[in-house]
Amino acid sequence: MRLATCRIVRLHSGPGQVDTYTRIREGPLNGPIPASRWWPVVRRLARMVPAALDVYLEAELGGGEQTTAWVAHVGSISVVVKMNQFVNPFQDRVVEEEWNRLREVLPSNAKEATALPIPSYHGGFRGEIGDIIVMSNAGTPLRQLVDADADGALRAEYERALATLAAAGIEAVDQALRNAVYDGRMVRVIDFV
Repeated sequence: MRLATCRIVRLHSGPGQVDTYTRIREGPLNGPIPASRWWPVVRRLARMVPAALDVYLEAELGGGEQTTAWVAHVGSISVVVKMNQFVNPFQDRVVEEEWNRLREVLPSNAKEATALPIPSYHGGFRGEIGDIIVMSNAGTPLRQLVDADADGALRAEYERALATLAAAGIEAVDQALRNAVYDGRMVRVIDFV
């Protein structure tokens, strides 16, 4: 619940290194809590609990030209934190721009957005010189699993996930196995806007 409702993230990146980020806009985009019928009650209750959440970076997953992703944890919950590749006050706010694109393309109905083969997006947060997106850790990168995919089942599941997004009016802009993960049950598309 705290991932969906916190207003401030304190990101711990090493001993004594803590950066503070403020939620860009209220609420997560999808996930089991915002998709539940109890979401209006949860939002009201959240105003009564502490607004800050501590997120601890563990290991870098990798990234592209402008952003990088890290495995992190909030208590016992594993999450992924996406952030600008370089900390530069003059760099465009590419992560905030991505968060805004996600808000634009995902269905506004949280139940519909949660049904899509994508991670749960807990929030976009703005920092002094960079921004972050906190999302669920939705599994192992598909590119690490394709060698063991002799029958092509994972590739076929990836194609079905892309088709599901397309049917919802979302065209993945960078269709590559590096932008998909598998949790043992489902292939999810990541980095699609």
